[in-house]
Amino acid sequence: MAQYTMGIDAGGTKVAYGLFDASGRLVRRYEHPTDVQADGPAFSDQMVDTAYRMLEAQGIGPEDLEGIGVCMPSFILYDQGYIYLTSAMTNIRDFPMRDYISARLPTRVVLDNDGNVAALAEHRHGAGRGSRHMVYIAASTGCLLYTSPSPRDTERSR
Repeated sequence: MAQYTMGIDAGGTKVAYGLFDASGRLVRRYEHPTDVQADGPAFSDQMVDTAYRMLEAQGIGPEDLEGIGVCMPSFILYDQGYIYLTSAMTNIRDFPMRDYISARLPTRVVLDNDGNVAALAEHRHGAGRGSRHMVYIAASTGCLLYTSPSPRDTERSR
């Protein structure tokens, strides 16, 4: 039975990983510098390899994962799991990252823009907790209006 989830936050300087147990407690973390020259497959392969090493260090396998959430500083077609363009890592573009990762790591993969993920996390766990509406401003990304429940929030909860 799936008891863990993993989050991967890829940015222009580092890629951070967190492995969480069923209660949402962080049980393992790791980070490495971002390879800003990597293309989509190479970058994804590094994330998958790191995820497998973290699972092995925890003594579990992919079958123990409920899913992985990946956020990228990218223009993303959410429903397709497709990266159209990435500003900080210019060689990652026109790439079906979600499907590429899930073909190599057999678990559910959700891919979204880092600003959207940050707004969702702030609404669920931070200063926006309990609010129906929230404005989230990410200085490097732009301004996001988060309204709960939103159609995308409903999709993410499935």
